[in-house]
Amino acid sequence: MDRIITVTGQAEAKKAPELAYFSVTVSANAKTSVMAGQAQATLMRQVLEKLDDIGVPKIAVKTNRFNTQQVYEYDQKKQRQVPTGFVASQQITVVGDIALAAKIVEQLRDL
Repeated sequence: MDRIITVTGQAEAKKAPELAYFSVTVSANAKTSVMAGQAQATLMRQVLEKLDDIGVPKIAVKTNRFNTQQVYEYDQKKQRQVPTGFVASQQITVVGDIALAAKIVEQLRDL
């Protein structure tokens, strides 16, 4: 005689989120690529200082993208695009405790 055990059931688990993911992009325009990069770096340092001030660990911050490119405007008289400067940007992702979410937004809002 074979012995058979059959188990059936249903379950549902609910849990509030514990982590929040934020992307923060900082951009700066200037006449040269070096000046744009320096201005962007200054702004990003301010962002990183604010994150540190509210307790976000450095390991929770990761650079996703860094970009420098020339900016153009269309010159109607010359009928062509004319370089007007550069823009440098950097995007970071912050992974933090959901409890810090409001603090992160509040601290970075006015930079």
